Amino acid sequence: MADSFFPNVSYDIALNATPTSVASANPIGTGITTIRVVATVPCYISFGAAPVAAVGSSLRLAPNFPEYFSVAPGMKVAGISNPGAAGTITVTEVCG
Repeated sequence: MADSFFPNVSYDIALNATPTSVASANPIGTGITTIRVVATVPCYISFGAAPVAAVGSSLRLAPNFPEYFSVAPGMKVAGISNPGAAGTITVTEVCG
């Protein structure tokens, strides 16, 4: 049987066409250990207390393909797009 997750809180990270690392304003909530991340464009992401994403060296995320990651409360997500590709990363905290 597959694991079941329930959505809790979602927020977007806007990515610029001129690649600049953008971190989420919200830290991962108390009690959350899993997040779902999906992007509208190819991009790179990183996690941490003050994360900085970099093209080529951070974790690559394919567009429109949701991924689940283990995280710790208080962490943030940062993203950066490929040059010329503005888009959005949606982060959803999940419980389950």
